[in-house]
Formats: sequence, structure tokens, C-alpha cells
Amino acid sequence: MQGRTFRRTFCHSAEVGADGERGCGKVNRRYDWIEARLNEVVEAALLLRRPQPQAAPTDDLSEQIKVLEERIRGLRNRWKEGGMEDEDYFDSLSHLRNDLQALRAREAASVVRESRTETDALAVWQDEGMQNLERRRAIVASVIGSCEVFSVGRGRKKPPELDSIRVWPVGAERD
Repeated sequence: MQGRTFRRTFCHSAEVGADGERGCGKVNRRYDWIEARLNEVVEAALLLRRPQPQAAPTDDLSEQIKVLEERIRGLRNRWKEGGMEDEDYFDSLSHLRNDLQALRAREAASVVRESRTETDALAVWQDEGMQNLERRRAIVASVIGSCEVFSVGRGRKKPPELDSIRVWPVGAERD
């Protein structure tokens, strides 16, 4: 093992846990092993939070908008040719424009609804750059409430069993 260093995490005897008890001062684990377990928990939680694709809108408003635009053009042509009175023209034009504006607003809202997605937290999580550290910490804090690492015996060389670490999600009751 000469020349290789490992980051380790220890149970400090001076550390007071959530239950008010002090740490044992004996348990230590390679940090990369703990980090891998916590990454699995965070990624699984983020996959569940991923925005689901929304179903395509059932009503296509483009055809209705096209029809109203044609009616407005036809109305203008009739008025220009003298086929209708000014009062009737402006009254009809006002109603058609209001209907057209309402349809365009519905269409715009539909497009916004389809394109709006929350930031993909999984993509943020997977960016391990130093400039992203605070965002990653916030993601961990939103997913993991607490974590306990248990002793696996003295002098073990192989990686510890998965049940030697226990992770509680945010809001979960501890035993």
C-alpha cells in the first residue's frame, strides 16, 4: 500500500449524534465506500423525482386560429368593397380579434406548459465540479436525513456488507 492514500471517515468519540449519545471512536471506513453508497441513494431518489413527460395536448388550436384569421381577412375584404356598414364591421372585427387573442393565449400557455420542466437535479448531481459543490450539498440535504455506519469487525480486508450502513431519507422516522 506504499504510495497510496485513502480518505477515511471516523466515528469521533467527541461527536454527539442526533440521539444525544457520543460516538464510539472506533468505527472507521474508507470514504469512497461510504460515498458510493450515498451516491446510490441520492441517484435513486433523484430518478424518482425526474419530471415525467407530459402527454401531448389533446386540442390543436392552430386550425381554429387559422379559421379566425381567414374570417378576419374575409371581413376586411367585404368592408373594403363596401359590402357592410362601418358599425357592423368594427363590432364583428372586435369580437373576432377577442376570440383570436384568447385562442393565441391558450396556445401559448400550452407551449409553455409543455416546455416547462424543473431543473434536472440528476444532471446537477452528476456534475462533480468544484463550482457545483454547494448545489450538490443542497441536493444531499434534500434527500438524506441521516446516515449511520456500523462496525463490521476488526481487520476486515474486503468491502463491508451493504447492511453496515443505514441511510434515512429526509422526513423518515428513525428506529
